[in-house]
Amino acid sequence: MVIVALISILERVLDIFISWIPFYRGIKLLLYIYLWHPGTKGTTYMYDKAVQPYVSKHESTIDWGIAELKQRSWDLVLRYWYKSVDMSSKNVIQCLQLLMTQVMNAALSRPQAQEGQSKDDSASAAQENTPPGIFKRNVAEKPRPPGTAGGPTPKSDFIKGQVEGRQQQLKSK
Repeated sequence: MVIVALISILERVLDIFISWIPFYRGIKLLLYIYLWHPGTKGTTYMYDKAVQPYVSKHESTIDWGIAELKQRSWDLVLRYWYKSVDMSSKNVIQCLQLLMTQVMNAALSRPQAQEGQSKDDSASAAQENTPPGIFKRNVAEKPRPPGTAGGPTPKSDFIKGQVEGRQQQLKSK
């Protein structure tokens, strides 16, 4: 596996220079077959003759490099973790401050009921301050069909008659 990885890395670099050689792709295919075939044990031979002597000679340097890489990557992860926690906590605080200002603005813009008013007076005061069309039905602005001067329409008379008839049927049972 190590041999195939090394060949793949070297091939990326050297492919520009050696790809013009005749039968390059065929030779490369034969090399991979030699390395992977269990009968030839090419990877074992190449590892024992080329890779293992180099690794054993430079083992301490390789181990130090791996430990250094591990420490730097851990420091990088921690630094970005602390930055993300710091940024997210600032954003949460900003959201809470925005929410509190909106709640305070809504509370300050709402008219305060006077202490001496009764419930009916405070309800009528609230209805006067409510914009038309939001919470109450604004009858004055509703368009009416011609010929009706605010009285019940024939359709509403029919519905009222149906409801009253149904109620009488239910009472008689």
